[in-house]
Amino acid sequence: MHLKTGIADSWKVLMGSMNWTSAGSRQNDENTIVVGNGLLAREAQQYFEVLWKTLINAEEQTPNAESSKSKNSCFDGIDNDHDGLQDAKELACKK
Repeated sequence: MHLKTGIADSWKVLMGSMNWTSAGSRQNDENTIVVGNGLLAREAQQYFEVLWKTLINAEEQTPNAESSKSKNSCFDGIDNDHDGLQDAKELACKK
């Protein structure tokens, strides 16, 4: 499944294949639907909590935004953790 889901204001559910990036909104052929439904929002939140709890390793639950644990972040040309360093200059990427 290629699905991104977001919940806003406890009643709006955003769902679709769209990557929430500038390329996703400007270049790619993606889809998104917004549904205003409090019950759906609660069920989506509960399902997220179930998925979150299935993560085995605590480090995977809170990956560093710029490290070898975050795919592509060490060579994307972006300062993902906003510390003034990026890619090869980032200490976490050298591990």
